[in-house]
Amino acid sequence: ITPSATSSKILIQANFSGMQGDYGGGFDIYRDSTFISQPTGYSSRTPIHTSAYKGENNATNSYSASILDSPSSTSSITYAVYVNALSNTQYYVNRSHDDTDTADRPRTIATITVMEIGA
Repeated sequence: ITPSATSSKILIQANFSGMQGDYGGGFDIYRDSTFISQPTGYSSRTPIHTSAYKGENNATNSYSASILDSPSSTSSITYAVYVNALSNTQYYVNRSHDDTDTADRPRTIATITVMEIGA
């Protein structure tokens, strides 16, 4: 997205399903290379925007994240969802861990909606 004014705010909404590989990690929203979904007062806890852990290989979780960003820019900006893993494990988006080709292993879609507000 390319904001039309430096005073514009950008609303980011991400929705996806998948499998999280550990219970302490999760998913974060970034603006280019900047982590923008960082909570305040997290101390020694891991800053995560959305997280849901299930240990079953055939399970998927629903994840959603929304944030209102103030980039103060009129340059092109890329927003993305990144994995924040605490261990050497795997994360999956739009599929289960084992991804067996059977009716009980879902395939889903991911969406990221980005819109300029208050230009």
